[in-house]
Amino acid sequence: MLQRDKAHLFEVTFSMAYLLQFWELNSDISLATKLIGRLERCWNKWEQPILLFYYYRAWTGQEPKCILCEFNNFYIKNNPFDDETYQQFKDDVLSYWCYIKDATDELGLVACKIFGICVNTTSVERLWSCMGFIQTNRRCQLKTPKALNMSKLRADITYQHRREPDDLFFTF
Repeated sequence: MLQRDKAHLFEVTFSMAYLLQFWELNSDISLATKLIGRLERCWNKWEQPILLFYYYRAWTGQEPKCILCEFNNFYIKNNPFDDETYQQFKDDVLSYWCYIKDATDELGLVACKIFGICVNTTSVERLWSCMGFIQTNRRCQLKTPKALNMSKLRADITYQHRREPDDLFFTF
């Protein structure tokens, strides 16, 4: 999972859940019990509401006003946090929270940022590689806005080529 390009934090969490299921079904009860107990102790130390407060303050610079109420609605699955809405996104957690973000004041923003975190460095390495094509020995004194615009142009061209691969070949 971690070797995949742009693996997100929620995907790693799901992987841990699958690992947990594996150990629950494992015949070595002693090992499975110890591993599950350790994972549960680590998770319980996190105390989700404190993290929600912390990240909301860190990312917005404001005090949260209703994040706990929204988190409670999520926990008891009040609309729009119900299973029917989530299933429409075919288990794509990030898309679900990006949709829900507009229906919440605070929780959606935090969830989108958390679930949008990439847990590997592939995208950063790709960015450095791209910048190597832009910042060369002949172009060593580019100012930040110009370099940023050039990287956006290169990313847009690359994106267009990925979306329309048939346009690369000419037919006569």
